[in-house]
Amino acid sequence: MHERKVLGGIVVVVIKKELIDFLVDALLKCYPYEGCGFLLGKKNQNGLEIFSIYPVENVWSNLEERKRRFAIDPRDYLKAEKTSAELGLEILGIYHSHPDYPATPSSFDADYAWEGYVYLIFSIATDGVKDCRAYIWVNGEGFKEVEIKMNP
Repeated sequence: MHERKVLGGIVVVVIKKELIDFLVDALLKCYPYEGCGFLLGKKNQNGLEIFSIYPVENVWSNLEERKRRFAIDPRDYLKAEKTSAELGLEILGIYHSHPDYPATPSSFDADYAWEGYVYLIFSIATDGVKDCRAYIWVNGEGFKEVEIKMNP
C-alpha cells in the first residue's frame, strides 16, 4: 500500500462546517473580487486543524486586477500573528477566492506561495461557491493537493 505524504506528513486539513460557512459568506461579499485572509490553528500528527479565521482586506493596488489577484497588507499579517499567539494558535495558511475561476492554484498563487502554508481556495460565482480545495506548497515540487475534512 502506498503511503500518501506531502510536507512533514500533512495529508489533511480539518475545519468545522461553521468556519466554512463563515468563509463562504465573507468571500461572496467580496465578489467579483478575490477575498482573502488567514487560517489559524494547530498542527497534529496527520495534518492541520483550523480553529479560527482572520479575514483581511485585499489591498491589491489595481481594482480591476483584484478579480484575479490578492495582496495582504504586512500590518495585517502582524496583527494576525498577534491574534493567533493570543489564542494559542499559529498561522497555518491563507484562504482566498477565485471569482469565476476553478479552485486550483494560479501561476500567480505559485509565484507568491510560502512553503508549508496551506492554501484554501474557493471557486465562487454570482450564484455561490462552486468548489473548495486545499493545497500545500512544497519547494521544488509546487502545490500538492491535500484532503479537506469538514467537522460538524
